[in-house]
Amino acid sequence: MLGEGENVCRDRVRVNWRADHNRSLCLYEQGEPDPLDCWQQSRSGSHTSMLETESDVQFQLIELSGQQVVASSAFEVIADAKRYRRRRRNPWSFF
Repeated sequence: MLGEGENVCRDRVRVNWRADHNRSLCLYEQGEPDPLDCWQQSRSGSHTSMLETESDVQFQLIELSGQQVVASSAFEVIADAKRYRRRRRNPWSFF
């Protein structure tokens, strides 16, 4: 969550995956040509990195044979909603 006056989100991102059988997979940040990490004939994997972004980032786990997207998940950047929120009642009252 971005605080007031912040425009870049910096956070550590950890991606874990597990499968029932051995798979050869690569983790990609959507729109990037190079993978963040790859695993050959594995049943699980983990990747940790620092992320600096102004907008949402979509991660995809892609099968090496066939380039099929196996799973995807988003890192969402949320602006502090307090500065846009309107009060529900007036600060004064007759009663």
